[in-house]
Amino acid sequence: MTCDAIIEATIQVLLRDGAGRLTTTRVADRAGVSVGTLYQYFPDKRALVEAVRERYFGLMALAVETIVMDQPNDHPARVLDDALDAVLEMKRRNIELSRAFAELPRDPDRPDMAAEVVERFTAFVVPLVTNGGPVTDRARARVKGCLAALDGMLSYAVKNEPGWLSEPWFQQDAKALIRSVLA
Repeated sequence: MTCDAIIEATIQVLLRDGAGRLTTTRVADRAGVSVGTLYQYFPDKRALVEAVRERYFGLMALAVETIVMDQPNDHPARVLDDALDAVLEMKRRNIELSRAFAELPRDPDRPDMAAEVVERFTAFVVPLVTNGGPVTDRARARVKGCLAALDGMLSYAVKNEPGWLSEPWFQQDAKALIRSVLA
């Protein structure tokens, strides 16, 4: 319970004050706990940010995984469309949090978050592309490249043009990109 309250407080501080003003003291105050209590769960600010990222991207990955698992017999293009719709909805509902993440400096001691997200989603998409057949290095590389391009497209929209996430043309272009791996 306290751990969840601290994670929620971290989100609130990120949204209210921005990434540049995120401190463990602000988070502890917002959570209604002492800094010492916060440190029992999270050793530093980096661990707080990591917990929020894991929750956010974990929810996104769960949404995609659920769609893929719930529609095993659907046409792969439909499954990919539905999965992308779930990602776009998550981005739209959490646009301020997504923007706050974009402001956070990259942690040199940690792998790139975008690369981790692409890897995670690649695991869901490759079986769709191969239709349950053997997974080749080429198929995996094509999916990763496509997902990296999609991540760049979404990241640009989140940072610079958040209204695009709701535009039909943007959604259609993103779907065309993700479907390109099926060709």
